[in-house]
Amino acid sequence: MKIKQAPYTATRNACKMCTPLGAAMVFHGIEGTIPLLHGSQGCSTYMRRYMISHFKEPVDIASSNFSEETAIFGGNDNLKLAVENVIKQYSPKMIGIATTCLSETIGDDVPMVLDQIQNQSDARTLLTRLVHVSTPSYTGTHVDGFHNAVNHGQDGIYHTG
Repeated sequence: MKIKQAPYTATRNACKMCTPLGAAMVFHGIEGTIPLLHGSQGCSTYMRRYMISHFKEPVDIASSNFSEETAIFGGNDNLKLAVENVIKQYSPKMIGIATTCLSETIGDDVPMVLDQIQNQSDARTLLTRLVHVSTPSYTGTHVDGFHNAVNHGQDGIYHTG
C-alpha cells in the first residue's frame, strides 16, 4: 500500500521577518514611551495585533500612516504630524520611532525631520525625547530590530527635556 503525502508548503513566520516589531517591543517596555512606526498603518496594525495577542493587554503603536502619495513623494510631513499628534494625545516621556520597509526604501531622512522638529519645537515638544532606530525588515528579523533598538537607540536620541 502506497501512502500519499501531501505536498510540502514552505512557510515562514512573518514575525521573524519583521525588524520593526522587535524595536516596537523594546519601546513598549520602556515606561512612558510610545512606539511610532514611520510607514503604513498596516504595519502598525499588524504589530499591535501581534503584541496584544502575546501580552494579552492593550498596546498602543502610533503610525505616520503612509498613503500612495506619501510612498511617492516621501513621508516627512506625515512623520512631523504623527510626532505632534502623539505628543498632544499621550504626553509621552519618549517616542521610539522605528522605520518600516517603505520609508527605508524611498529613503526618508528621519534624522533630518527630527532635527526640524527640534528646531521648531514648542515647550511641550521639548519635554519629549525622540529616539530613531532604522529597522527595514529586509535586513533581518525581529531579533535584529530588538537588538538595534537596545544597542543603537542611544545614538538616535535627538533631543531631551
